[in-house]
Amino acid sequence: MTDPWFLVVVSLGSVVGFVFFTTAIVAQFGDVARFPSWSRACVLPRAATMGGRVLNSLTYAVMAPLSPLLAVAVVADAVRLQHLALVLVGVVALVAIAAWLVFLVRSNVRSNRDRMSPSSPGASA
Repeated sequence: MTDPWFLVVVSLGSVVGFVFFTTAIVAQFGDVARFPSWSRACVLPRAATMGGRVLNSLTYAVMAPLSPLLAVAVVADAVRLQHLALVLVGVVALVAIAAWLVFLVRSNVRSNRDRMSPSSPGASA
């Protein structure tokens, strides 16, 4: 039988991992200054070349999609065990991952809008 605390730890790890992995990828190619400081805990310094940036983010790019799969696996295992509290923990982890994904998309849209606005530095008058 699966230990319930193990599933709680896996749920928490999947959320934290997804946040850290996606932030590390964005840091290589974009600006993470608007991100909360806690989310930048595992960000590597930006590489000087595009090849270096791709190599720095390769591991994170593989691990980021696996994080939501871990949360789904927790929900599936909790359903198998018929443990409602663990199902809720897994669903909360999935909702947190979805919320972070919305934050990523919205922050990207905002940063693109800031670059395109006529009041931004470097814009021609």
